[in-house]
Amino acid sequence: TTQPSGGGGGLPQVAIVSQANDVYSSSVPSDATGVLLANFEILITPTSATQKVYLSGVINGEWESAPQHGNIILYRNGTSLAPTSGESNNRKVNGQFLVNYGAGAEASVTPESCPFSFMDEPETTAEIKYEIYLVSSIGTQSFYFNRPAADGNQTYMKRLTSSFSAQCF
Repeated sequence: TTQPSGGGGGLPQVAIVSQANDVYSSSVPSDATGVLLANFEILITPTSATQKVYLSGVINGEWESAPQHGNIILYRNGTSLAPTSGESNNRKVNGQFLVNYGAGAEASVTPESCPFSFMDEPETTAEIKYEIYLVSSIGTQSFYFNRPAADGNQTYMKRLTSSFSAQCF
């Protein structure tokens, strides 16, 4: 769901996407493209070609295994916004999931978070579509969005809310 608000009166134009308690898993390939985080996109239209767009948010969930290899890449109109600097074999990403458990039994019941922020300079007044792709730097694995992997709808399991916002100014 996008909730754009007009930029009248000198206020910034803002679009926000938020999903609470969505439960699904999606296999994430280990290539540079990744997989689209479904239904988590923003459409926003700058009022000036000199405006910048500030993207921020947090993606919560749990990787099937090896969460330290989980990342996100931001896209504008189908083009990656990941950094282009670094060695040619380095993975270019906009955010990495933070591992917040020790080991053992906690691995499947403690979701990870990927907070991110990015300043984009699209240089356009046309509508822009921003998307988030999940990528893994190891083999294909599942990502459980806004929930732990071991969630069987038990009352004690954690449920989270992820968010994604864009602000023109």
